[in-house]
Amino acid sequence: MAWLLAWAAAGRAGEADDQYIEVYKAIRQADALNEAGQLKQAMDKYAEARAALQGFHKAFPDWNVIAVNYRLDYLAAKIGALSVKLSPPAESTPAQPKPATVPGGAAAAPSGPAPTPADWANQFNALKEQARQWQGEKGRLQMEKDQLLADKALLEQKLKEALAERPAAADPRELAKVEEKIAALQKENDLLSVSLQRAKGGYAEVPLPSPGTAPAPAAEAERVKQLERERDDLAKKLEAANQALAARKGKGPSAAETRGELNNLRAKLEALEAPKVPYTAEELALLKPSEPAPAKTVRKSVREIPAGLAAMVAQARSYFSTKQYDKAEALYLQILREDEKNVGALSDLAFIQIKLNRLDAAEKHLKEALAVAPDDPYTLMILGRLRMTQRNWEEAFQALSRAALSDPQNAEVQNDLGIVLSEKGQRGPAETAFRKAVLLQPGYADPHSNLALFYLTQQPPQVALARWHYKHALDAGLPHNPEIERLLGLQANKEKAAGR
Repeated sequence: MAWLLAWAAAGRAGEADDQYIEVYKAIRQADALNEAGQLKQAMDKYAEARAALQGFHKAFPDWNVIAVNYRLDYLAAKIGALSVKLSPPAESTPAQPKPATVPGGAAAAPSGPAPTPADWANQFNALKEQARQWQGEKGRLQMEKDQLLADKALLEQKLKEALAERPAAADPRELAKVEEKIAALQKENDLLSVSLQRAKGGYAEVPLPSPGTAPAPAAEAERVKQLERERDDLAKKLEAANQALAARKGKGPSAAETRGELNNLRAKLEALEAPKVPYTAEELALLKPSEPAPAKTVRKSVREIPAGLAAMVAQARSYFSTKQYDKAEALYLQILREDEKNVGALSDLAFIQIKLNRLDAAEKHLKEALAVAPDDPYTLMILGRLRMTQRNWEEAFQALSRAALSDPQNAEVQNDLGIVLSEKGQRGPAETAFRKAVLLQPGYADPHSNLALFYLTQQPPQVALARWHYKHALDAGLPHNPEIERLLGLQANKEKAAGR
């Protein structure tokens, strides 16, 4: 089922790309009419394109909001300029139309000048070159994909044989893991099929790239290698599962434990395959944007604090904010004597105990909170921070990916997830998590700081982006970071030595 849903999502994404290209063609036709001096026809075509783009956004609200906003602003500017030219002379200057926007975007002036014909010619040539590279990769990728499919079919057959011979009381957890990995492998194969099918059509099937993104045959080749590694790992796990089934005679786990293990695997897969967050226009142009006021993540407890304890909770949080952790802990213990199963109080107390390095006590209270609300995102986030403190990156990843699945709009969870993924060597998903945290909460200093360090330590370093994010971190109130400033100084010296 997982691979089928992924295939359907990929198909819907392709449909959105095709519709956007049709809107773009209408805009180019309007540009041509405008340049030829056919102002009335150009005005009508721009209006038609804007209506089509607004309808497109309603149908695909999550599709590249930045690109849609840019095009709506561009169309508003063109329509406004033509309205002035086509309007009869009047004593007063007619009001300019307000730039259009879409939900979630900025209602502001166009973020930059309209692309020139030379810009589009360069983009067209670049896309043609990318399509040619895809054609060269197509045959090899197809052969490797066919081999992977054959290997997967063999593994599925062996798994069926193992399931047929499994004793009724055997532990199904290992088999559940194998089945989940097979579903993930099928999903990857289907996504690869879509990529290869698009490659067969050459430039005509290559959609316009989002800012900061482009088709990358090398990335597909790397994905094939990763599939090969997962295939080998799957074979090892299948062999271990068969051996465990043959040796085990005890009672297996409950259905709830099996479902919990599967939910953990799904949450991890969701975090690892999160779509990349495109670069903003400000990042691409290295402009200085207006920075919104810092915001804090609003959290609602699973169980509200009783009215009679509200004053104690406020005092405890005041102690926490001033780092009087011992006093805050004492108050929360008193609160829990009145309301012992309050999830919010248990989680807050665990967070305080992590600060006091009382990790065993923190773990005890987190277990009590999760027994009441196993999917509470705030509790899972605090559990992830406990595991980060213990440098248990795998269990931290498990807790934080579940938190992100339950609360995908939580910027703090995304920032913590990015740190854990970096420690696990998953740099691509880590960058996506940090960038999503910035997108969700632009005034949040920590992910800006983490992105600055990320871009300074990648090869080759992206110094301009690192400097841009570090400035935003400082503007948001982050203290100066000596390590980031040292790396920025080293890069500045290298640029100076190179005569830049």
